[in-house]
Formats: sequence, structure tokens, C-alpha cells
Amino acid sequence: MDNKKPTIGTIRQLWPFLQAHRKRLFLALFASMVGVAAMLGVVQTVRLLVDNTLSMPDTSALGQTLALFLIFVGLMAAATYFRVVHFKMVGEYVVMAIRQKVFAHVLGLDAKFFEEQRIGDVSSRLTSDIAVMQHALEASLPIALRGLLQMLGGMALMVWTSSHLSVVILAVVAIVMVLAVIFGQVVRRYGRQMQSQVSDAAAQITESLQGIKVVQSYGQQPQENDKFAATLDKQLQIARKYNKARGLFFAFATSCIFGAVAVVLWFGGQDVVAETMTTGHLAAFLMYSLITALGIGSLIEVFSSLQTAAGATERLFSLLDAKSTITDPKNPKVLPKSGNGRSIVFNDLTFAYPNSPEKNALTNINFKVDNGEMVAIVGMSGAGKSTIFQLIMRFFDPQQGSISIDGIDIRSLRLNELRQNIGIVSQDVFLFAGNVLDNIRYGKPEASDEEVFEAAKLAQAHDFIEQLPQGYNTIIGERGVRLSGGQRQRLAIARTILCRPPVLLLDEATSHLDAASEQAVQKALAELHSNRTTITIAHRLSTVKTAKHILLIDDGKLIVQGSHSQLMKSNPLYKKLATLQFISE
Repeated sequence: MDNKKPTIGTIRQLWPFLQAHRKRLFLALFASMVGVAAMLGVVQTVRLLVDNTLSMPDTSALGQTLALFLIFVGLMAAATYFRVVHFKMVGEYVVMAIRQKVFAHVLGLDAKFFEEQRIGDVSSRLTSDIAVMQHALEASLPIALRGLLQMLGGMALMVWTSSHLSVVILAVVAIVMVLAVIFGQVVRRYGRQMQSQVSDAAAQITESLQGIKVVQSYGQQPQENDKFAATLDKQLQIARKYNKARGLFFAFATSCIFGAVAVVLWFGGQDVVAETMTTGHLAAFLMYSLITALGIGSLIEVFSSLQTAAGATERLFSLLDAKSTITDPKNPKVLPKSGNGRSIVFNDLTFAYPNSPEKNALTNINFKVDNGEMVAIVGMSGAGKSTIFQLIMRFFDPQQGSISIDGIDIRSLRLNELRQNIGIVSQDVFLFAGNVLDNIRYGKPEASDEEVFEAAKLAQAHDFIEQLPQGYNTIIGERGVRLSGGQRQRLAIARTILCRPPVLLLDEATSHLDAASEQAVQKALAELHSNRTTITIAHRLSTVKTAKHILLIDDGKLIVQGSHSQLMKSNPLYKKLATLQFISE
């Protein structure tokens, strides 16, 4: 993000969203103009009241002047209503559209983005930053426009009323506006720093609460609180500097403006004494001066808010500037219909994670999985097993080589089509905070309740679900916190079974199940394997024994492949690994 981007650049980014509601925006602007014109009209009725009606008592003239006064007041009231309503609704619509567009864009970004960004910071931009922007659109911007109209209208009528007295006011206006621009740069810098600290605080909250059990297990609550307090202290220091600068500026601007009014009173009073200006004209000029001063004050008051909002908007739109390296091809190919799983081929594949480009996670990987075949992957922790799954799902692209499904390079497929053909169950299960039914149906929203029940039965989840307080309608809490590890695992398996993908990726999918549940789930999965291609990361002997082939991965390299019995006889590393990992069986 370019920290020196001018505010006009931010407005340019907002314009496409504002343009969609230009009719409502025009009505709001027109209402503002009518309101300011009515306010200036009120001043003219005061001049008429002082110069004509009060100097020559006439009940009918007084009534007419007051009637005109009330008409202008009524116009101001009506204009205020339409201005507030339309500006508020423009703000609501625009913020909703921006939030939705940014959120949709973030959902489509690749894994590299989420490795480099803190989720709490991204969340803060979509909440606190957009709240600042919404306040600017619904409150600060309308006040600024009204202030600008007041200033311009007041200055025009001041010049029309007394050109020589206007010189004093205009000189002060010029000085204050120059200072406001300089002050705005300071405010914008502080505003950006404050929003950054707000994001840091949000990120710390998210991280601490997500790891609350670890925090409490190690007794690190005081340390986490100290870290949070330090972040808030930095925010407080920035706020202190900002408020001091703001206070000095307002004090100086107020002194200048009302000092100018005092000068006008001096020279205007002399003109009234010399009878070169009427009392009504001087009163009108003073009121125009006050209207102009109020307009300038409004501009100055909201200028800092607009500058802060500009910084928040830049941070928000920087998410839209983030580009994904994993995208759909321009001319995508289509997979043939699947009747018996799909074949998967790794061809001379080498891959390094973006955050560690100097070290290969996988090197020169070559293997093939035939249609409907079940293959197990074994290896020590960190060998690269899960990386294979991430590449098949195309969360990353390899630096060398390719992966093909049914003879088609996966980079030639639309991401949605690729991933709809693959079901994955990992040991780190993620469930949403809704009910059981919605979690199982997540990958297939159109599925009937009966289909959900059948998937749950195949995953050996139906019985425990029925025993929950509200059965399938039970709310399971954030990340399924109200369920045991094994229960969460079976819901994830049911979710995958419901989608019935041609390819299954099972990353230690039964790791949290007891022996009885694992046996039942393995039986259900075995039925699915009969017409699906399955690759499983295995830590249990029961899994590798049912696999047609076993791939042994070590330090990112494919060492050997074969059946369990073959590898036990021919490969010392596999035998050692099997002895260590399968000893309990």
C-alpha cells in the first residue's frame, strides 16, 4: 500500500460504488444546497426585519416578514430530512457493497496470502476500518459538503453586502484553509497509525482466544494481557499526539475567525455611525460571517475524520489490490464424466513453499494412482505428505513438474471444478458454529435431510447425533467446541461422504476415533473406495494393509512404493517406521 496516496485517489476508488447510487446522492446534495440557501434566506429576513419592519412599525409588514422567515425555516427542516435520509442510505448501500466485494475477494485469495497475513488484521479491516469509512460517508462527508456550501454561500453574500469588510474575513479563511491542509497530513498519518494499532490489537485478541486452552494450560494469561496492554499503550501514545495537534489547530483557527469578526465589528460599526451602512446590513454581514465561520469550522472538524477515513479506506482497498497466484485458466478444460474415480499422476514435481523458497518441500515426485485405486502415503512428520494433498487441491502450484487428473493438467481446470471432484478429510477438522445438519450439508446445500442422515449413518455419526439435546439441530459452538474430537471427525467424514466426490483425500481421517468407531468408519469408507480414487495419509496398520500401493516419503522425496509386505521385506526405513508407528497394533 502506498502511504503517500492522496485523498483524491481514495475518493476515486470509492466513486464506482457511489456512482451506483448517484440518483440518491444527487438528491442528498440538492437537499444540502436547498438547506444552505434557506439558511441564507433566513439571514435576509433578519436584515429586512431590522431595516424595514422594526424601523417603521407595520403589523402587516411584520407578519409578511415572519411568514417568509417561517417558509425558509420549513425549507431548512425539509432539506435536513432529505439530506440525512439520502446520505445515510448511500452510506449503508456503499459500505455493504464494499464489504461484500472485499470479503468475496479475500475468500478467493490463495494460501500464500493467508500465510503472510494475520487473520485478526484482515478481520479488523472488514470491521473497524469499514466502520470508520461508514461514519465518514454517513456523517463526516455530509457535514463537510454542507460546510463547504455554507462557506461559499456565506462568502458570496458577504462580498455582495460589503466588499471591503469581506477582505478581512477572506484573508483569515485563506490562512485557516492552508493550515487545515497541513494539519490534514499530520492527522492522516496519525489516523493510519491508530488503525494499524487497532488491527494489531484485534489480531492479538483473535490469536489469544483461538489458543485459549494453550494460554491457560501454560498459565500465560498475565503475559498475553501485558502484550495486549503494550499494544493499547502504543495506540494511546499516538492518540495523545493526534489530540494535542488537533487541539492546537482548533484553538488557533477559533482565535483567527473570531478575531476577524471583532475587526469586522470595529470597521462595520464605524460605517454604521457614518451612515454608509445600515444596521440591518451590518447584522446580516455578521450573520454571514458566522455562517461562513461555522462552515469553515465544520470543514475543519470533519477534515480530520475524513483523513482518518481515507487511511482506513486505503487499508481496506489494499485487500482488493492483493492478487492471487492461483487463478482459473483463460480457456479451461473440462473433466470427462467419472464412473470409477479418477486417475492422478504426479510428473517430476518439485515444490517449495513461498515463505521458504530456498528449501524444497517436495523434490522430483513421480507416481500414478489409477481409477478407483486406494494408495496410502507414509513417512515421518514433516516429510511432505500433507503438501501432496495441498498441491492436489491446488492451494499452491509447483515450481516444476505437474499434476494431472484423468490426463488433464489441474492448472487447465477451473478451481471450482477441480475441488468439486475432490473430497478431503484432515485430522485438523474445522466445523462451523451452526447446527449439525448445516455442517454436514455444507458442501452440498441442496441435499435433503434424508441424504444427510444417510451420510451420517455411513460415517457412524447418526447414533451420537440423535443423542444430542436437539439432535441434528443442535448448535455445536465455534469450531465444534461442544463435541469430542472423534465426534468432530465423524461429522467431517459425513460431510465428505454426502458430496460423493470421485477422489477422496484422507489425512489421518480416523486419527481421533476409538478402535470400534474406526473399524465401523473404515468399513463405510471401504464401501466408498470401491468406485472412488482414494489417497490416505496413514498412521495405522489397518489403513496401510488395505491400500493397493504404499508411497514412502522422506525429506520431500519418494523413496519407494509397494505393498506393506513388500516394503517390510525390502526397505529398512519403512520397516523402522512401521515398527514405531504401528507398534500398538
